[in-house]
Amino acid sequence: MTLGGYFCLAMTYAFYLKRKLMIDVVALAALYGIRMLAGGAATGIALSHWLLAFSFFVFLSLRW
Repeated sequence: MTLGGYFCLAMTYAFYLKRKLMIDVVALAALYGIRMLAGGAATGIALSHWLLAFSFFVFLSLRW
């Protein structure tokens, strides 16, 4: 299910969202966050809320 959601968001980003200024940044941050969640689920490691919140803000700043 996570992989399907990631694929849908990635395709939507590739064809449409990268042309929108602010939505572009949020979509990329969401894609990076989904990668973290999927990696945690695949390895069985529980991710803390602090890690997810901090990482999301770091991912938002990567585009500028």
